[in-house]
Amino acid sequence: LPTAFSLLLLLTLGAPGSAQEQTLAIVGGFLIDGSGGPPRPDAVVLVQGDEIVAVGDEGDVAVPPGAHVIDANGFTVMPGLIDTHVHLDILGHGDYPTWHEMVRGDYGEVMELSAAQLLAHGVTTARDAGGELEASVRTRDRIERGEIPGPRLLIGGGWIQNWDDDRASQHYRRFNFNVHTVDEARQTTRRLIEGGADVIKAYSGLTLDQMRAITDEAHRLGKIVGAHVYTDAEIQVAINGGVDFLDHAGSGHQNPLYSEETLRLMALTQIPVGQSISHRVTLYPAHLSWPERIHDAGLRTELGRFADDIIESLGAFTTLSYFDRIQLQMRIAPKAAAQLFAAGAKIVMGTDSGTPGFFHRDAVWREADALVRMAGMSPNDVILAATRDAAATLRVNAGRIQPGLLADIILV
Repeated sequence: LPTAFSLLLLLTLGAPGSAQEQTLAIVGGFLIDGSGGPPRPDAVVLVQGDEIVAVGDEGDVAVPPGAHVIDANGFTVMPGLIDTHVHLDILGHGDYPTWHEMVRGDYGEVMELSAAQLLAHGVTTARDAGGELEASVRTRDRIERGEIPGPRLLIGGGWIQNWDDDRASQHYRRFNFNVHTVDEARQTTRRLIEGGADVIKAYSGLTLDQMRAITDEAHRLGKIVGAHVYTDAEIQVAINGGVDFLDHAGSGHQNPLYSEETLRLMALTQIPVGQSISHRVTLYPAHLSWPERIHDAGLRTELGRFADDIIESLGAFTTLSYFDRIQLQMRIAPKAAAQLFAAGAKIVMGTDSGTPGFFHRDAVWREADALVRMAGMSPNDVILAATRDAAATLRVNAGRIQPGLLADIILV
C-alpha cells in the first residue's frame, strides 16, 4: 500500500547513458506492471540494454544463459515512480527569500542534491516545474551523460507570468519571465524552448489569449505546457487556452469549492491534474506530531552542506509564512480532492517537492497516502497515477512494465 512504501532496491536501467548489453533477469517478484490489471506473483522480467524485452511467469519465460539474475522473491516489482511536479532548486528550506539569496550562485549544486534524493527514493522520471534555466539544463544533461545520479528530467526553466512589474521585480525567484502582451508570451515560450526547456510552465495572471499563444508556440515546437492553477477562473483559462496538464487544482486554495462547470470541464477533457494536496495539509500535522523527523541522519546526508541551514529554518514550523492559511486549507483540501476524484477528473502524481519541510525523499509517498485517505482513490488508482498516467502526461516511454518500454523498474 502507498501508506507503507519501503524502497529497498532501485534499478535505474532506463536512465539515459546507462545501457547494458548483458541481459538482466528479474526473477520471482510480485509484479505490479502499471497496466491496472491484477498483480502477478512469481514473475520474470527480462531487460536488454535500456529496454524491457519480455514479461511473464516463471516457467513460461526462459532466462537466457549468461544473464545477470536478480532474485526478486519477497519484493514487489513495479514501474519507477513519476512525479510531474518537483522543484530541483529548493531542498525544503522554510523561508524562500532567505534560501534563494543564499544559493543563487549554487543552483547547480542544489539541483544535483535534489536529483539524487529523488532517484534514491524511487522516482525515475520527474518534471522540474520552474528553475533557473541554465542550471536546469546542465543538471539534466549531466544525468543523461551518467555523470551524476538522478531521474530522467523534463525541465521547464523559469515560469511565465503576467504580473505588475514592481511585484515581479521584487520576487525572490529572479529567473521567471514577466509578460504583458500576447507577442511577449509567444516570444518567451520560444526563448525557453530554444534555451533547452522540455516543458513550459504557465503561471498566474495570464489572459486567455496569452495562454493560447504559449500553448500554440510550445505545441508547434513539439513541447507541452503545464499550468499553475487554483481557482475556477484559472482552471477554465488554462483548459480553454490549450494547456496539457494542471498543477495544484484541488489542493485546498479555493473556498467555496469548485463549480459544476469547472468540474465538468476537467472531467470531459480528462486533462491530467497533479493536485499536490500533501505538501501543506498533511505535512503540517505530520510534522507537529513528529518534529524530530528533520534530524534524521540520512536526511542530513542527502541535504549536503545545506543541512544545518535547512534544519534551523524549520525549527519554528508553525510560524512559517508558507503555512499562513493552513487551518483553512486543512478543512478545504480533503473536500476539494474528493470532489475532483468523484467528478471523474484524471489525477496524476504531482507533489511540489522541495517546498518548506517537504523533502524530495518522501514527497511521493506522502502524496500517495493523501490521495488514498483524502481523495478516496484506491491504492491501485494511486499507483497508476504515479506510473502509467504520469508517463502519459509527460509523454515518456515508461510507466509500465511491458516489452518495448524503457526499463525503469523499482523493487519494493
